[in-house]
Amino acid sequence: MVSGDELIVIIKMSNGEQVMACLEGEDERYVELEYPILIRMMPSEFPNREQIAATPYCQFTDDVRFMIDKRNIMFMKKLHPQFIPHFQRFAAEYDQTEFTTNRAERQKQMQELQDTWGDEEPLTQEEINKRLDMLESFFGGEEVEEEESNFIEGNDTLH
Repeated sequence: MVSGDELIVIIKMSNGEQVMACLEGEDERYVELEYPILIRMMPSEFPNREQIAATPYCQFTDDVRFMIDKRNIMFMKKLHPQFIPHFQRFAAEYDQTEFTTNRAERQKQMQELQDTWGDEEPLTQEEINKRLDMLESFFGGEEVEEEESNFIEGNDTLH
């Protein structure tokens, strides 16, 4: 949980994303961030205005700590004190999400799944095609008919 005594930073990533986070540590190559919050600027319905949206940096994991290579960071600055209460609220919500409430149960389920993965035999081409057909029917994808081609495979000659 964020108390406010931590060093809270705003980071501009090299891909243009802006991230607010607690800076937990760094070395010559990496920074360790806790509770990273991705800040997105979205167009507003009003001209020359933008709306701000905030989400967990990687919402597909329940981890709250991330190691980021410094090569992916353009700059990092201390967060303005006026924004710290907003960050604390985001971080508190980070901990209260459905993802983190059942962490032990999900880890147990993942381990059970991983235990079964090693027992599978390699798929045959027929089984792969069957599964692809099932996916296409599930997602409503159009079937792609293969056209007969008069194309003749070449060799690996380089000119």
